[in-house]
Amino acid sequence: MLNAEIVEKYAGPAPASKLLYAPVSDAVQCVESRLYVLDASGDEQAAKDFIDHVLADKYSQTVHLEGSPAISDYRFYLDIGMKANTLDLEKEYILKYYRGHDELGFELKDLSIYRRIYILGEDSVPADTFIKDLVNPVIHTWEVNHA
Repeated sequence: MLNAEIVEKYAGPAPASKLLYAPVSDAVQCVESRLYVLDASGDEQAAKDFIDHVLADKYSQTVHLEGSPAISDYRFYLDIGMKANTLDLEKEYILKYYRGHDELGFELKDLSIYRRIYILGEDSVPADTFIKDLVNPVIHTWEVNHA
């Protein structure tokens, strides 16, 4: 398994109210990223090159491969993904690109994509507030991870 978290270089924390139907305190901030979990075998460097070339823009994004969260000062983060057998166009196009290139040096067995939302700040807004407005339980999986 290879975890690649893609973070925007030039986008700092933003008010978390932009994510919700009912505003919360301006002290509550958020940072969003994308998490790609690749179930791959073969040349690990080739898989990392694929991530750098296909999943990230080297000028405006950074790739965090350590497996730990890319942001450190969060209260909690929420990972939202698509359930199995639901249409995920981003995943389908990445897999189509992969299948169209025979000699990449690694085998991509599976791919999971998550929208990761970090919640920052001193105000105590519960995770359920964000889950209620961001997650559709019919099509999404989600996990909350506290600091």
